[in-house]
Amino acid sequence: MKNTKQLISTIELLNGLKQIDRLSIIQEKGRRESDAEHSWHLVITLWLLSEHYEKKIDLEKAIKMGLVHDLPEIISGDVYAHSTEITKKQKKENEEKAMKKIAKQMPEKFAREVKQLWEEYEEGKTEEAKLVWLTDKLMPRLMRKFTKGDHAEKMKKDLKHKSEEDKKIREMSQLFRKLLDY
Repeated sequence: MKNTKQLISTIELLNGLKQIDRLSIIQEKGRRESDAEHSWHLVITLWLLSEHYEKKIDLEKAIKMGLVHDLPEIISGDVYAHSTEITKKQKKENEEKAMKKIAKQMPEKFAREVKQLWEEYEEGKTEEAKLVWLTDKLMPRLMRKFTKGDHAEKMKKDLKHKSEEDKKIREMSQLFRKLLDY
């Protein structure tokens, strides 16, 4: 019975991803997208793009990584990537603490895999991590085009960081350069 309780508890914990609002909106002048919606859209998009990506990847691993990349936000909340309100170092520390707390609430074997995939994504060295990162950075940019805006328009932005990120995307992948410039 203990295992069943832990499984139900983990499913309830993961439901928290639905409660985190992002800055992207789902349609023009519509409501904000949740982290769960973002994760689903990211995963199905990276699946679509995977056959066009220049590097060989393990798609199952990339999909799992895409599903867990924002899990710490259940506790730490979503922080705008180009925010001037929190340092990148503080965001990283907050998310590391949150991931440790989340992992403690999950079945041990599952928690190890989730934590390992999340850490691999954060390090950004494997091709799977790079593809997930590229897709994660592309999605809000595309959503802004599709919906003609988002809630980030009202925020102070670190424009240098955004410019550096755009440059990095273009340098990392010809496919993503084309998608970004579309």
